[in-house]
Amino acid sequence: LRSRLGTIVKMAMMVRNIILVLVSLFSFLQVCYATTAPLPLAKILALWHCGPDRCIWAAEPDLSQSKWILDRGDGHPVANVINLAFVNPLALLNKTTDAKTLNGIPRGMTQKVVQFFQDQGIHVIASIGGATCILYFLFVINFLFFIYLSILMV
Repeated sequence: LRSRLGTIVKMAMMVRNIILVLVSLFSFLQVCYATTAPLPLAKILALWHCGPDRCIWAAEPDLSQSKWILDRGDGHPVANVINLAFVNPLALLNKTTDAKTLNGIPRGMTQKVVQFFQDQGIHVIASIGGATCILYFLFVINFLFFIYLSILMV
């Protein structure tokens, strides 16, 4: 019973952390939109970039293979915004350092990579979630289903 209770507490803590990350993100977006004046419409051409390891960014990519992004054939970049995908939200929250991340940031998302695109006038953003948190999502769904079954059995 104690081990089951301990597992439930750990799962609840993980759900709490995920909820905190989501609440923080939504709060940040509200502040950004509430404090900025309307901007003139601009043409945004965005591009998702995953690197060579299925969006994990465990290692810095070979930037010579990304030169096509900088020149679409007429001397202009393919996009004016590039999204480096993906950052694991829990690794970022916990500032995890391991073989794939350094303080929660994937090791391949280095200043050199960001500067490579910024030097050409391309804005760089990083997205949170995606392939890096599928297991957490499934874990939360299973946890909620377990809670639902527990309520039904009472």
